[in-house]
Amino acid sequence: MTTTSAARTVAPAALTARTAPTVTGTARPGSTLTASPGTWDAGDPTTGSTSFGYQWLRSGKVVTGATGPTYRAGTADLGRPLTVRVTATRPGHATASRTSASRTVKAQPALAVTSTGGRRSATFTVVVRASGATPTGTVRVRLGSRTLRSATLTSYRGTRRAVVTVTGQAKGTRVYTVEYLGDAKAEARSTKRRVTVR
Repeated sequence: MTTTSAARTVAPAALTARTAPTVTGTARPGSTLTASPGTWDAGDPTTGSTSFGYQWLRSGKVVTGATGPTYRAGTADLGRPLTVRVTATRPGHATASRTSASRTVKAQPALAVTSTGGRRSATFTVVVRASGATPTGTVRVRLGSRTLRSATLTSYRGTRRAVVTVTGQAKGTRVYTVEYLGDAKAEARSTKRRVTVR
């Protein structure tokens, strides 16, 4: 008499991400971001090589057509977190996916600063521009490590402007730091101005 054992289904080996995918590059409109797939361990190392697929995500949603290891950021990405989902495949293994940490795309602002020394005072008129974005937030003036005064950007003749006047300054010439602190869509930026106080 011959007996036959019941069929057994063998589960595919597992692919495991030992390190997560990463995204490198400057997260600005017009710049190219590059994905690295991370490091993956195969459950059965004798079954060939691991290949990777890429899908870029904006705020967690698929970016249509962005399926390569590089992605050129645009103005539609401003203020939005970008991630890349890497899908690993290997013969004899179950497909596995892992998503990178996010990178938020921000514009690099330009600061136009006019400075004037007065009697025991200095005034800084700061215009902030950022391509594709309307800058908001705060401008501050520092002397060394000490913050002297801040002001909020407001609309002025089609621009975004803040006027900061610091008082109680000693006579003489000194270098002040003018800082824009950035917002959700624009990076922080600073510049220095030499001002003579009377």
